Amino acid sequence: MYDPYAHILNKANLHVEGNLEDMLDHWTSDEWQNQRRLVQFWRRQEGNEVICSFAPIAQSERPQQQNMIVVSCIYWREHNDYFITSVDCIYLLESLIGVRFTVEEKNRIRRNLEGFRPLTVSKLRQDSADFFKLIMAFPNPKPRNIEKDVKVFPWRSLAMALKKIISKYTASYSSTASVNLETFGTSFPSSSDTGEGSSSSAQQLPSSSQEQHPPTSQQEL
Repeated sequence: MYDPYAHILNKANLHVEGNLEDMLDHWTSDEWQNQRRLVQFWRRQEGNEVICSFAPIAQSERPQQQNMIVVSCIYWREHNDYFITSVDCIYLLESLIGVRFTVEEKNRIRRNLEGFRPLTVSKLRQDSADFFKLIMAFPNPKPRNIEKDVKVFPWRSLAMALKKIISKYTASYSSTASVNLETFGTSFPSSSDTGEGSSSSAQQLPSSSQEQHPPTSQQEL
């Protein structure tokens, strides 16, 4: 029986080249003023291992390309610490694996991420209203979707969170809404996408040892 998910990355190992906490150092004056550093990621695959590298990128230097992986490292002044939104975290996971998660899979991932002690940012809470306004006001690439409460995770826990989720991910009809076409090179038969994520819209064969840049469309948690 044909298995459309046989060639999608499953239970992979993530190797991060470098220390993500280095992104907390040597901010420019513009980054301090904006309370945000944009971080670009690159990924390549060798067998069942996903290898990613990263570097800061200036807002002014960011080309309008859909195949760039860029997330926001945000400084929360009241906490004197740095955070990444749950929207950016899910988007980064999808980009590194090369798929778009179903709603059910996002909910499962969200539960697994609870162990990393996220904080809820709400415009209705006095202790986070200003930070909420900051997140909502960021220009593209926006670290959120619609204007609603958002969870944020300490940037220092990002590497561990990515490794945990990627090592547990299993591609299936209940977890995979579609496969990013620009991540994998060879097409497989596709089936219709039902919207809420009960089937995959396109299947792709990984191109091993090749640097890949998935699209940057962000999915709502």
